[in-house]
Amino acid sequence: MQITLSVNTENKNAKALYYALGFELYGLEKNAMLVDGVFIHEEQLVLYVPDRVALRN
Repeated sequence: MQITLSVNTENKNAKALYYALGFELYGLEKNAMLVDGVFIHEEQLVLYVPDRVALRN
């Protein structure tokens, strides 16, 4: 099982949190969003969750 997310490359605090939690970079979407007239890139992150953890209810 895996969890994926996208994070604005300018959001240093969120990126630090996600990397600390074990997320890994798997892609970069250039010019993914337009903020105040400026294009911002997004990093695509993935966290692989072991099956034994994913099966808990």
